[in-house]
Amino acid sequence: MKQYAIVAQIIVAASIIFVWVFRYDNIVKEFKQYSLNSLTRVMVGSVKIILATLIVAGIWYPALVVIPSLLMAFLMVSAQYFHFKINNSWQKHLPSLVLLILSLFIAEAYQNSFNLNTLFIIILFSSVSFFAYGILYFTSANIKNEFKRFGLEKFGILTALLEILGAIGLIVGLFFLPILLISSGGLALLMLLGLVARLRVKDSIWVSMPALFFMLLNAYILFKSIPL
Repeated sequence: MKQYAIVAQIIVAASIIFVWVFRYDNIVKEFKQYSLNSLTRVMVGSVKIILATLIVAGIWYPALVVIPSLLMAFLMVSAQYFHFKINNSWQKHLPSLVLLILSLFIAEAYQNSFNLNTLFIIILFSSVSFFAYGILYFTSANIKNEFKRFGLEKFGILTALLEILGAIGLIVGLFFLPILLISSGGLALLMLLGLVARLRVKDSIWVSMPALFFMLLNAYILFKSIPL
């Protein structure tokens, strides 16, 4: 079964890279049809490429696979929703449906590898993600515009710095538990505030999903790291 899973991992990762790198113009058109803004497109693409990378790396490090494959499956379900929303033909549904099935198959094949090492992978994933988001503030006009839209422009730099410090804290926390507790708890709180900001301006559930996901992810890290 693992041999078939490895083939599925390669297919999923290669498909994501092909679509989001070599057919990006088509992605731009589709997101306009879905009435999703460029920031959402960049966030979805970045997450998919990160997940695809982790899924391939899981060939050599099996503990990496389960969470990324399940998250990829979730994104494929979301893709199906938007295809239905604009009444796309079944041919348009087919690629994301195939990737959904393959992602669930991969998660099933590697479920026994989801062990104690998984917390380390979750911490690493959260750290890399927050470091990237923090740096993105200083390089992307879209992120700055989001803070303007929220009426929180003066807090943009502070938020970015807190994300970067939190990302570093998660890694340091692997060796010093109090720092891990502070960093994961702080990032969870930061994402809660981000979620509130999005709900206040009536953002859709889809656009608010990353904040909710990372809030729950870091709350999980905090809960699992508390000595009992």
